[in-house]
Amino acid sequence: MDIQKVLGVDYGTKRVGLAVSDYTATIAQSLELIEKNSALSASEGDKVVVERIKSIVETQKVSAIVIGFPRHLDGRDGTLAGTIRAFAEQVKTAINVEVVFWDEWLTTSAAEKVLISANVSREKRKQKIDKLAATVLLQNYLDSRKKLGTQR
Repeated sequence: MDIQKVLGVDYGTKRVGLAVSDYTATIAQSLELIEKNSALSASEGDKVVVERIKSIVETQKVSAIVIGFPRHLDGRDGTLAGTIRAFAEQVKTAINVEVVFWDEWLTTSAAEKVLISANVSREKRKQKIDKLAATVLLQNYLDSRKKLGTQR
């Protein structure tokens, strides 16, 4: 059985956190944080992010991308839902792998609690939170797939 890695994406308007699974799609680990260039338009900034993701997919042999999707408790789409859908379309057009939305509810707050408990300063938390949120998001996805008995 040839299982490949899964990439987790925590999309933000200023930063995009990335995490990647191991080859067994069991454990998520933080990968990197992409800072968006504020001098670029949102569309141009997203193109840069998509190109970086494409490079990671190729070098890490990623077979699926999980993008955090914002939902309210009542199931309605969150504020950035339209922006994230447009970003996901760019990803799907540029990269030939499965793209999955995953509810990102509470991933950022869970990441922040971890960083606070580790006594990470407020300034350093800003630099780490999106990457850790991507890891929490991806781990939640991997755990749910394992419970359902599916690979992806």
